[in-house]
Amino acid sequence: MCMMLYTASDVKLPLVPAGQQDYQPIYVDELSEYNLDVKKQFTKKYVYYIGSYQGCGCGFSYGQYDIEDKEVNESFIEIFNAEQEKRKRSVRELFNYITNNLKNVSEIELYSCWAGNEKNTSKHKLHISLANLSLPNKFSFEEDQLIIVHK
Repeated sequence: MCMMLYTASDVKLPLVPAGQQDYQPIYVDELSEYNLDVKKQFTKKYVYYIGSYQGCGCGFSYGQYDIEDKEVNESFIEIFNAEQEKRKRSVRELFNYITNNLKNVSEIELYSCWAGNEKNTSKHKLHISLANLSLPNKFSFEEDQLIIVHK
């Protein structure tokens, strides 16, 4: 099961089509018939799906695991570290997308949930200012979480 990420705004947001590059840290698309139920989570008119380089929202997390075990194969550590960098870049690009679009509106909403749970009632609500939107040592979205990012 995958984590899904959606965003909403009072104005239309620019789409970032998938498949523009071999490695694409983020893409933004219109909702499909399968995820229209997520609109109930938002107070904003225009709602979009946001995917990481993995195609879903799972790539918008990093730093949860630490593999400093001396018995772990070095090539596995290299692969793990490269994966973490891809995840971090997806989060960085997501934050850039939010920052750039907050120039046109006072706030942007984000909603995260597991695939198929778009109808669930939000369990967590977080207000965050754009000034506090930075890359921490580790990052992930919570299940059924509504985040409101203000200028």
